[in-house]
Amino acid sequence: MWCCAVRVYNLPRDAQGSKTPGDFVKHRLTTAAILAATLLLSACDSAEERAEAHYEAGIAFLEEGDDQRASLEFRNALQLVPDHRGAGIAFAELLADQDRFDRAASYYLRMVEYDPDFAEGRVRLAELALDSGDIATARRSVDKAIELGAASPRTEAVAASLAYRDALQSSDRIGRDAAAGQARRLVEEEPGLVHARRIAVFDAVQREAWNEVIALADAGIANAPEKYEFYDIRLRALEQVGRNPEVTALLEDMVERFPEEEALPQTLAQWYVLEGDIASAKALLRVEAAEAPEDLETQRTLVSFLREHQGDAAAEAELERLAGQGDANNLSYRAMLATLKYQTERQAEAIADMRTLLDEAAALPKEEQKPQDVASIRVDLARMLLEQGESDAARELVEAALRDDPTRTEALKMRATWFIDEDRVEDAIVDLRTAMRESPQDPAIMTLMAAAHERAGETDLKREMLAKAVELSGSAPAETLRYAGMLIADGRYNPAEEVLMDALRLHREDVALYSELGRLMVLREDWGRAEQVATKLEELAAVGQDPAAAPAMNTLRAQILSAQDREEDLFAFLDGLSRAEDAGIAADIAIIRGLVDQGDLEGARARLTEAQEKAPDLPILRLLDVAVTSAEGDHAAAAAALDGMLAEAPQSETLWLARMRLELLQGDREAAAEVLDRGLEAVPEGANLLFTKAGQLEAEGDIDGAIAIYETLYARNSNAAFVANNLASLLSMYRDDPETLQRAYRISRRLQDAEAPPLRDTYGWIAARLGRFEEAERHLAFAAEGMPRHPVVQFHYAFVLAQLGRESEALERFRAVEALDTSLLSEADRETLASEIARIEAGEPLAPSPQ
Repeated sequence: MWCCAVRVYNLPRDAQGSKTPGDFVKHRLTTAAILAATLLLSACDSAEERAEAHYEAGIAFLEEGDDQRASLEFRNALQLVPDHRGAGIAFAELLADQDRFDRAASYYLRMVEYDPDFAEGRVRLAELALDSGDIATARRSVDKAIELGAASPRTEAVAASLAYRDALQSSDRIGRDAAAGQARRLVEEEPGLVHARRIAVFDAVQREAWNEVIALADAGIANAPEKYEFYDIRLRALEQVGRNPEVTALLEDMVERFPEEEALPQTLAQWYVLEGDIASAKALLRVEAAEAPEDLETQRTLVSFLREHQGDAAAEAELERLAGQGDANNLSYRAMLATLKYQTERQAEAIADMRTLLDEAAALPKEEQKPQDVASIRVDLARMLLEQGESDAARELVEAALRDDPTRTEALKMRATWFIDEDRVEDAIVDLRTAMRESPQDPAIMTLMAAAHERAGETDLKREMLAKAVELSGSAPAETLRYAGMLIADGRYNPAEEVLMDALRLHREDVALYSELGRLMVLREDWGRAEQVATKLEELAAVGQDPAAAPAMNTLRAQILSAQDREEDLFAFLDGLSRAEDAGIAADIAIIRGLVDQGDLEGARARLTEAQEKAPDLPILRLLDVAVTSAEGDHAAAAAALDGMLAEAPQSETLWLARMRLELLQGDREAAAEVLDRGLEAVPEGANLLFTKAGQLEAEGDIDGAIAIYETLYARNSNAAFVANNLASLLSMYRDDPETLQRAYRISRRLQDAEAPPLRDTYGWIAARLGRFEEAERHLAFAAEGMPRHPVVQFHYAFVLAQLGRESEALERFRAVEALDTSLLSEADRETLASEIARIEAGEPLAPSPQ
């Protein structure tokens, strides 16, 4: 049969001698040739012949620019002959051109499984695996390629990339420099090595060697003019060195060159705005909107621009014009108009409009209904109702939206948030994974994933998700601060610094990022660099763009002095702040509190009098006056002052709690309880008052009353760690049914890695109540070490030691508990304490667990 005689695709070196994988012939095939190749299928008898004809037709379609039909032909060829190398390579490279690197890698993986000696395939698999983030496959593949004798600059580039990544993760500066040096050498020898160039560019960015970045990017563009990434990094570098006219020119070129990058026109418009060229920005967005009149996102971008730069009225007029067109996006434009009304203090009208839209959508003929648009309206209305306190109605709308469109990302995120609040972590993760498949670049999904893993006590996974959120957001400040905060809390200062510095390279005037970096430098006791950060904040304050810069600078300088125990310098600094022309009252407050802490009541009173002359009616100063008066021993005057303030502000929880503490300072618990009750009469929903009341009821032995209050507070805000701890603790200590113990476990999972001993005691005791004694021991040992004089914590640890058969240790602990205040133990625990001591001393068998 002659239909299999000609191969159009250039095969790898293994099969054909001199060709490389991924090379396509440059001949342009005619439409007649495509038709002939397709008709050949009818003349082929064997599977191999039919596969070859499909392959040739695919190449022809590819040359005509019809990627979709080419893909179909290549898949047909592979279905007939799974190890058809030409079709496998052609299809894989087509996928790689579409940035679908994981799929492309899977086809190369299939090819090397069919032919383990396919060395060039191993090299390409390593490259694609690296592109898709599959580091393990990249490592195995490059090692195997070298073993097969395919060592080359390409394998060196992959190896350098892996080495650089390893060094970066382990903070190995020497290894990082060596890998970067190898990458630079490789691109000098072979400029077309994209993977080596990426490492060279990334390392130059890390070093802030922006002119080097520009040179590397220019060479990358010259060698691979279709690679968007080199234009993008050149853009960033030009902006860093202030070559603004070149930034403008490059962005304009990129908009023309990469029409598939839908965000570029908006980026260019934003750049025009930064350069003060509002007219060009508006003209560009108008052109984009006119060229795509039915593209919802393009119109949305224009509306957002008009609102930001011409006001709400201009945005509303544009939306009314769009809604009047009566096109397929009519419902969406009217929903956007309703959202704008909601955001401009017309909430009732907006909600009514949204309900009308849903009614109109439901009345449409079935063939005209658009479930996705309806789902979007439901989600937007749900957000409005949630803000208005109508959570049940909001939830019904979200559930209805997901029935219309089970993959609606925003609805999934909202439902996942509710699931997390309800400790239904597994359900939340299912929803978030679905959302991730639909919107893999959404950092908010990763942040919610982190919250879900935090609730489950899975600290490593939480950290991983926060890191991913930073990556997907492009080191946005909010995501960076969240991740850096966790790293700092974990004592991982080097990675935290790298994360913050990466973000600051992109957001060079972000006050919050500098504040966190300064705090990190104080924790590291790197005073020189802490002062450098303070100086940068001072520069930002001088520019005056962000009013938060000056307070952040002052706070950091105060932290530096305090951390160095330079009390005189600190007071001098604060005194200088308080006497400045534009001074607020914060420095005075800090000085007054410091003087009270030092016992200098005369100095505190004098300073307070000065401050009150500046702001005689400021509540915080009046409260400080009460504190100083009480410290001076005049409790009656302090109480009278607080009563006067309460008469003016009976809804203030702070004042009621201060009044209660004043009674406790005088040892009058009965009067304190009476004040607390009066506070709850005035502020029955006050969370702080309720929390205090629950503690009082627990101390009085009213466990059911305490649990009822904690349940109320937990239903209101399940993120409050101490509410969760106290509720779970009481449930585990005073309830025995399996369902309640399982709920206590779900509530307490977030406490597994807590640094506070009481929280670890709660989790450990719940684990013990569920019979998981080995797991419980680690947490209870931590708690017992941190609270050596607390009888309940010591009893819990002793009991678990006994259950694990460590009876001599347990007996020692039980006897230590006897010497403490056993009235804090429940009656059942006191009985267990006595019986366990007697049992161990008598050498009797182990008592049953309290499950």
